[in-house]
Amino acid sequence: MTVLFINTLYHPNHLGGAEVSVQLLCEALYRHGHSVYVLSLDAQKRVSRLHGVITIYLGTKNLYTVTERKHKPWQQVLWHCIDTFNVAYYFRLKRLVKRIRPDIINTNNLQGFSLFSWKALRKPGVPLIHTLRDYYILCHRTTLYKNGCQCGQLCLSCRSAFAVKKMLCQQPDAFVGISRHIINRHQQYGVAVNKPVWVLPNIAPAPLHGRQVEPVNRENIRIGFIGRITPEKGVPFLLEEMSQLKQANYTLILAGAYDKPYKDMLRLRFPVKGKLQFVGAVEAASFYKSVDIVVVPAAWEEPFGRVVIEAMGYNKPVCVAARGGLVDLYEPDCMWQFQMRSGSLTAIIAEILAHPEIIELKALACHRFLYQYNADYIADEFITQALQLNKRKGNG
Repeated sequence: MTVLFINTLYHPNHLGGAEVSVQLLCEALYRHGHSVYVLSLDAQKRVSRLHGVITIYLGTKNLYTVTERKHKPWQQVLWHCIDTFNVAYYFRLKRLVKRIRPDIINTNNLQGFSLFSWKALRKPGVPLIHTLRDYYILCHRTTLYKNGCQCGQLCLSCRSAFAVKKMLCQQPDAFVGISRHIINRHQQYGVAVNKPVWVLPNIAPAPLHGRQVEPVNRENIRIGFIGRITPEKGVPFLLEEMSQLKQANYTLILAGAYDKPYKDMLRLRFPVKGKLQFVGAVEAASFYKSVDIVVVPAAWEEPFGRVVIEAMGYNKPVCVAARGGLVDLYEPDCMWQFQMRSGSLTAIIAEILAHPEIIELKALACHRFLYQYNADYIADEFITQALQLNKRKGNG
């Protein structure tokens, strides 16, 4: 089969976990014998082939690319107005669909392309499936998070754009969510209702480490966080909870890009009794090998939580926040769950530091839950669901 993916960015361009997730699925489908194409955005038009996947990079047809960060307020407003109903890609996408002749079309993050792209991608007899990976349909920022707070409802600017986007949401034949939470959140606003819907989680990246578990030094428990050092990732909450601990037999390792003034402020505001290390952006493999447990807080409603399954792949137990899509991932045999309120995480970490033998017990259980994030399993499930959708459309 020929499968066409559309995502805002693709390797080597990255903003977050969505690009990694799409790439892993594309490469898994190629290994299963399918022809895989990706349409993505870049500053320059070009075509490349990586691990068998053909990627067509289209030039930007807006004021700036999605990876450019510093803009004047009026430019941002105009960019989002254009993006809400951007017709500039219509004929180019039509021609590409005609040339590629896909059997399945799967759209993912469409910021930059615009949801209007769905009209160009529709083709009789070809299922058009949209994967919900963020909140772009509902929110300009894609996060439902503003001014340090989770949005309880859509703000005025998002409501205005959503009125247009909701009409376009009739175009896909089906919706896939990377978690049950993200599906439910969209259905609250009338998106992905009266359409086939299913959950297809992200793929856990290789390598996976079987049952190999490293011994823990109870005099220095290594607690890790990996991600951007920002408020929405829950870093201030994590440091505040750690600062309340009475024990000092730990090292807290924070891996991820940071602004130095912000890092210095965090050190001063939240002094901890153990050791604290900001190691910057590092390779995931080296990070997971340097820690005993991983903490995943979340100030916003994470749609999924790739760090959780990555940590499990390295047999690292996880302390995970009970928020957003992270709730879907919780497995009590290899995780701890905490609430994003004062004292909840502190109590769990204090118990771990007092009884570190629990770390190895939970680490031994990690491998039992990874099958559901296996690349072959996810690829098979994707094709199976797409074929069933095709039959329901009367093409089987």
